[in-house]
Amino acid sequence: MRNGRVWIGALAITVAVGLLPDALLRAQSGGRPGSTWTPPRTPWGHPDLQGTYTNKDETNTPLERPDQFQGRSVQDFTETDLAALAKQRQEQAAKIAGGIGGAETGAGPTHWYEHLQGSGSRPWLIVDPPDGKLPAMTPQALTREAAVAQLNNARDGEGRADTWLDRSMYDRCITRGLPGSMMPAIYGNAYEIVQTPDYVAIRYEMIHETRLIPLDGRPHVGQGIRE
Repeated sequence: MRNGRVWIGALAITVAVGLLPDALLRAQSGGRPGSTWTPPRTPWGHPDLQGTYTNKDETNTPLERPDQFQGRSVQDFTETDLAALAKQRQEQAAKIAGGIGGAETGAGPTHWYEHLQGSGSRPWLIVDPPDGKLPAMTPQALTREAAVAQLNNARDGEGRADTWLDRSMYDRCITRGLPGSMMPAIYGNAYEIVQTPDYVAIRYEMIHETRLIPLDGRPHVGQGIRE
């Protein structure tokens, strides 16, 4: 848990990181003067977001604002700046591609990792808070993190693993959690959106889990459950 809120990416409707369906991009321009394009809608009248999308181009984009850009905002970067930054990050990613998987498993040829050549559409992902940084963890979260670290280092693929309880839910292919499931990864960067009148479902490529977002007006979860 962290103090405060974090706004990642450009549109929260997809609950995604760098995931901007074409329909939403067009919808943004649909309201401009002189535009004749009408955003598609479902038979029951909701904006139609359905389709398969990817955010692999943001693979090299850091979650938080790098320290080298302290004092700058995302609005300070021009298209030329972003293109130069993307090229620099692609070169850095290519250097580590050959080491993915470790010496024992073998990483395979670097062209297996096309996702590392993502062009990137922003200098970092978090746009709110304005400093581009995750809020500080609560004391409860710090205590919990310390307890996990003391027990094992399974999240790094190391440490004890005497039983299945010593491995994370990600290691056990149960879930990557949130926002992890919406972050681009080696192959976990595709998402399918399906809609009904009462739900929006987002199915993730990695682990194939599905998030169901109810739209029926039900009350929010209790105050004891924090995001």
